[in-house]
Amino acid sequence: MNLWREVTLGEACELYQPQTISTAQLVEDGPYEVFGANGVIGRYDKFNHEKPQLLVTCRGATCGTVNKSSPKAWINGNAMVVRPKSDNIDLGYLEHLLRGGIDLSSAITGAAQPQITRQSLAPIKTRFPPLPEQRRIAAILDQADALRAKRREALAELDQLTQSIFNEMFTRGLDGPVVDVAQERYGIPQDWSWELLTDVARLATGHTPDREREEYWNGEVPWISLTDIRGLDGSIATKTLQCVTQQGLDNSSAVRLPKGTVCLSRTASVGFVTIMGRDMSTSQDFVNWVCGARITPTYLMLALLSARHRLRALSSGSTHRTIYMRVVEKFKVLVPPIRLQQEFTENINDLTSHKLTNTKSLSEMDSLFASLQHRAFRGEL
Repeated sequence: MNLWREVTLGEACELYQPQTISTAQLVEDGPYEVFGANGVIGRYDKFNHEKPQLLVTCRGATCGTVNKSSPKAWINGNAMVVRPKSDNIDLGYLEHLLRGGIDLSSAITGAAQPQITRQSLAPIKTRFPPLPEQRRIAAILDQADALRAKRREALAELDQLTQSIFNEMFTRGLDGPVVDVAQERYGIPQDWSWELLTDVARLATGHTPDREREEYWNGEVPWISLTDIRGLDGSIATKTLQCVTQQGLDNSSAVRLPKGTVCLSRTASVGFVTIMGRDMSTSQDFVNWVCGARITPTYLMLALLSARHRLRALSSGSTHRTIYMRVVEKFKVLVPPIRLQQEFTENINDLTSHKLTNTKSLSEMDSLFASLQHRAFRGEL
């Protein structure tokens, strides 16, 4: 640890924002990738950096995010390049340092428009061990990070498998082999049919209790907002960022909906879907479907996810896209035999169990990796 040297980031690295090209200048089939604030944004017929570079997002909501460019890439000026000034700094070690050993948030300025400047980044102090030790630490962290990446890949494959099972069972057409299998297996005489969703599920809308009434909030009933929905998309929701009280529900037009209700966002983030894993309430930004005897929540959620492009095409508005209720009431959905839907639900429940196991394992890996990083940059590995 005595051999570690303390320097500022500005002393150890070149910090600069390269020349920016506009989206109009991008070349669709260009040979080189273009990196913006959050990674690749297109392609170009020239490059301004031959070797891979470490990039820190320096504008906007993702300010402080770290990316790494590909060889021979064009890097735009909304990313700050952090390049070692000498060969005594290993790029792999510096990448891990930026991702977990330095508090980049301390360099962020501006409330309305967060930004990182060279002047705010340069004074940050850090420490570098001798080059062989940097490489050893980077190799250990690379191996640990690779295990996390494999776990994330496994979760992504499970998500893809969910959609694959749905496609296999339900999207090959009314006259496809799936219908024949269903009829042969279950002896179901009725054909699949397109029906109004209001004929197979009860439509319910939400409302926001008065924000000025403190007694209406921080209660026991989870309340789904647009802030929640992206993280809950295609999953079962059990927790939300906010909760309302029963008093808040009783004294407003908000409603308490039962477990199993399918919740669809209809404004701004149009077409995000989740299933309520317990009794919940929603804002007016959603339409909710309480499923009847002929349709299961799991099937309906995947059907709506598969039709997301169609749902978004039905939205209108210049500033904030919205699906209006008169359009919602005309939604149609393909209704297969209920026993086939139930089989699908059982399959998805099995996958969900595997996902929960993998998610828990990834969370544990993330905690262990954070601890490993902490020890690495304190010279304790």
